[in-house]
Amino acid sequence: MSGSKVLKQYLIDNVGREIPLEELNSLCASNGLHHWDRVIRNWIQEGYNIENKRGKWYKLCSLEIKPNPNKRKAISKKLRFLVFNRDNFTCQGCGRTVSDDAIKLSPDHIVPVEWGGKTELDNLQALCRECNEGKQAWVKGEDTAVMKEVSNQTNTEDRLKVYFLHHPNEPIAADRLSVIAKTREWTRQIRYLRAHTGMKIKYIPKNKSRKILRDSYIFIKED
Repeated sequence: MSGSKVLKQYLIDNVGREIPLEELNSLCASNGLHHWDRVIRNWIQEGYNIENKRGKWYKLCSLEIKPNPNKRKAISKKLRFLVFNRDNFTCQGCGRTVSDDAIKLSPDHIVPVEWGGKTELDNLQALCRECNEGKQAWVKGEDTAVMKEVSNQTNTEDRLKVYFLHHPNEPIAADRLSVIAKTREWTRQIRYLRAHTGMKIKYIPKNKSRKILRDSYIFIKED
């Protein structure tokens, strides 16, 4: 039996149980399945109701499989070129270019498919392999249930508000917030939340001397 089949059967046998990450790592390693998190993401796109808790556990919630309207679509060669050309053949994460740095680009969904992102030009960006892998690590570490709640909000303000409420007193990188907001004009919505909800959201600028490597925002919740 292949490693992916062993993993699927294990999830089915433990339906409803929060299976620790270490347990799944051990199971998959012993069966030669090294990128099992990608396999699970594919199953989620196929309609399996699988949740995870910020990299701590995975859980198959039920045996029912529902068609996923946001199932990943293949990116055509034409769309791939349009993305790279619009982004000047430059990685939108680190700023390196194909011509100067000999990197290989890939089209990345700004809002991941599993969170409701679509395969269209406005939701795609050029990323190098390192930046793409870094983003995937972040996506993997997010709480699936929380991100589904965030993605189900109908406007940018509510998506940001829900995410901040789930992460009080925790610096959140600006590039992460742009993904959650699903718009390039998300800083306006930050100002809206400050003015209309009373939320104390502080901007933290990048400062290498203080080891703050990225612009961030923090929702300050007082006890």
